Amino acid sequence: MTLCDELERTGQLDEVGGPGYVTGLVSVVPTSIHIEHYATIVQRAAIRRRLIQAAGQIAALAYKEEDDLDEVVDRAEQAMFEVSSARNSRSLRQLRSAWPSVLRKTSFH
Repeated sequence: MTLCDELERTGQLDEVGGPGYVTGLVSVVPTSIHIEHYATIVQRAAIRRRLIQAAGQIAALAYKEEDDLDEVVDRAEQAMFEVSSARNSRSLRQLRSAWPSVLRKTSFH
């Protein structure tokens, strides 16, 4: 039984937009078929967030005029190196091993 069949059986098919709308959802709803594409989008967004965070750290370092300039430059380079090395890392983890860590970091209360 398909979703369209079930919606038609319950009299809701026209209410949700008809069979054309339901069929069109396949092309816009993320599925495992396109997992590599979605993973790339997530990875690129994570790198951009790390770049923004590093830029903020570098800006904060640059405003501290009392700090030694060579040390400031070293720390700024380190921040950028960490972003770069994370970008080049291809380490993947199975969801089964990552999930406990996610649950500990997330509050569902």
